[in-house]
Amino acid sequence: MSEIIEESSRRTYVRVLVDAPVRGSGQQSRLFDYKLPRDLAGNVRVGHIVRVPFGHRVLTGCVVQLLTEPGVSETRSIRGLVMDEPHLTGDDVKLAFWLSQQYLCHPAVALRAMLPPDFARGRNSSTIRKRLLVATVNSPDDIPDGVSLSDKQRQVLLAAQRLGAPVTRKELSRRADVSGSVVDALIRKDILRWREVRWEQRPYDGEYHHALPDHLTDDQERVMQELEPAVSAGEPGEFLLHGVTGSGKTEIYLRVISVALQQDRDAILMVPEISLTPQMVARVKGRFGDRVAVMHSELTPKERATEWYRLHRGEADVALGPRSAVFAPCRDLGVIVLDEEHDSAYKQESAPRYHARRVARRRAERAGCPLLLGSATPCLESYHRARSGQATRLSLPRRVDERPMPEVTVVDIREEWAAGNRSLFSRHLHRCIVDRLERSEQSVLFLNRRGYSSFLLCTECGEAIQCAHCNVTMTYHRKEQRLRCHYCDRRMPVPSQCPFCGGHRLARRGAGTQKVEAAVRAAFPGAVVARLDTDSARIKGTRGRVYQQFASGDVDILVGTQMVAKGWDVPGVTLVGVIDADTALNFPDFRSAERTFQLLLQVAGRAGRGERSGEVIIQTMAPAHPAVVHAASGDLDRFYRCELDERRQVRYPPYGGLVRLLLRGRPEARVQFWAQDLARQIQKALDTGVEIIGPAPAPIDRIKDSYRWHLLLKMDPSTASLAGLEEVLQNMRVGSQDPRITVDVDPMQML
Repeated sequence: MSEIIEESSRRTYVRVLVDAPVRGSGQQSRLFDYKLPRDLAGNVRVGHIVRVPFGHRVLTGCVVQLLTEPGVSETRSIRGLVMDEPHLTGDDVKLAFWLSQQYLCHPAVALRAMLPPDFARGRNSSTIRKRLLVATVNSPDDIPDGVSLSDKQRQVLLAAQRLGAPVTRKELSRRADVSGSVVDALIRKDILRWREVRWEQRPYDGEYHHALPDHLTDDQERVMQELEPAVSAGEPGEFLLHGVTGSGKTEIYLRVISVALQQDRDAILMVPEISLTPQMVARVKGRFGDRVAVMHSELTPKERATEWYRLHRGEADVALGPRSAVFAPCRDLGVIVLDEEHDSAYKQESAPRYHARRVARRRAERAGCPLLLGSATPCLESYHRARSGQATRLSLPRRVDERPMPEVTVVDIREEWAAGNRSLFSRHLHRCIVDRLERSEQSVLFLNRRGYSSFLLCTECGEAIQCAHCNVTMTYHRKEQRLRCHYCDRRMPVPSQCPFCGGHRLARRGAGTQKVEAAVRAAFPGAVVARLDTDSARIKGTRGRVYQQFASGDVDILVGTQMVAKGWDVPGVTLVGVIDADTALNFPDFRSAERTFQLLLQVAGRAGRGERSGEVIIQTMAPAHPAVVHAASGDLDRFYRCELDERRQVRYPPYGGLVRLLLRGRPEARVQFWAQDLARQIQKALDTGVEIIGPAPAPIDRIKDSYRWHLLLKMDPSTASLAGLEEVLQNMRVGSQDPRITVDVDPMQML
């Protein structure tokens, strides 16, 4: 794209990437040339979002090139600018085209990921008109003759003067500690007047306090001695901060961001999931105040637009959010930080299917700033980059204040069953929970599976009840008294008899977080119990509310999925119980052992972060599995060396690139034929260095009545090889009845 982007005020034509579906999948398929009207000539730059005529409609598009002459004989004029200033820079546009090349998506789709949620409507929806109150006098001494004020009315006037800016009636009465009728009296006396002003809907508006620690640990000091000069000098480079849980990584992030701000440069801080946001918001806004813009999907579109434009205008210079924050409109980046950099949530599972870590690496290189990756359990790819010298490894091997790591006990569930214990809690875990309740300490019980029971099984014919539209069993949700498919969200009442044999002996098998919660309430009736998983967190604000209740000590036992496995720093937690460590081990994915190890180490790190020591109990049927053994001992290096040896033998990342092609459609025979034909076309077109695995039915071979086949390409994901793959896909004529093909470069899941 370097030759495409060229800016000059003398150009009178523009090339626009139109945000509209157009036939053809190539990068040029949505590029159209338009003429600049006289009033805009010289005022349009690359990155401007413009309104353009497109057929009988007016659509939006992004200017990607300024031209002296158009590439076609006839052109139409653009209708106008969405905003006077460009939404994007030339570097942003280059990044969009890089994304489209690396992840085989339309550049328009990539650009859309960088823009605020309101751009397609051609307006800034973050600002609205609102009636607010302003004072007509500077002080009570300026009251006109003949107008008298009561003491409460003087309180209101003084409060209005302290606030300074226009304010709502409700906020003014609250600040003055009076009723609304007192404010109304001042309006009637013309001491306060209504004024219509532009108002922004700001999320996380409020006061946050987070003091600097008295001192850094010796380990933190050594890390800062490496990072501070790099950030101060604006030197590009990649750093991997490997710090055990509770070692003070967040404080390093805040210090590094502070160094960047001192250089008048911006910063991006990413967390993997929304569940980490409440605590991180408090810490980051407590340190940097209004300079922080929070960006995530749980905000309303207006709130997201507000934060985007605050960064774009330079009113905020610290972007905080999940993976989408990698595209924050920071104009002079001083540092990019990824917390929990190993987390799979950094991979986007819809187009553009980017990985935020890779995009951050690209963006940091272009901006000439350091990239800091932090984790207690780095991903194997980052670990390998540090070992091979592509990144600098920094270490925080000890917890703050020399707090000990929790003691870990592995319980073999098979021995519990042999002893006649069929409950969800081993005898040792049960005793430890009772002990914590007696000492008024808190516990976390972890199970990475929601719902009540995994499936309903007929004990007469042995069949499990499956979803009618997906080849998966339906999960029993006790609160709703319904079965639910976690893939298509189909729901149905619990049947009274088996649909296969008519039998009436239906048994619930497997356990989810709802069942664990019910078992906890039954076994420990005096305990205050809360649950946090995808089902309970559907209501907005639930994550923050549960965290506040747990952090304040109002909850004794928290049951949760991976939402509680990372980022939660609650000093009162002294016990973590892993109900079933095997849920991810048997997944048909080469990363299953790595993910199990990371998850166990992360959830174990929630214990013993305060003054009292912690204990972790891991329940498993595979106590000898390397992921369990090394997680229990905390030996990250030994586990990673073993995993790297296995990956090297089969050319899996980080020793080779992967591209997954997923075909979906019906009937199944047609999907199978297309998958086999696609494999033949790829083998013919690409070089011999490409190894094709499959095609074969996907592990879940039917979802929403669509049959799913996939093939995996082991290949060097270079621009040339991906371009060859894109050409193969373009040459395959796909009709409306043909299977849909999804290309996933660097896939993070294989289901």
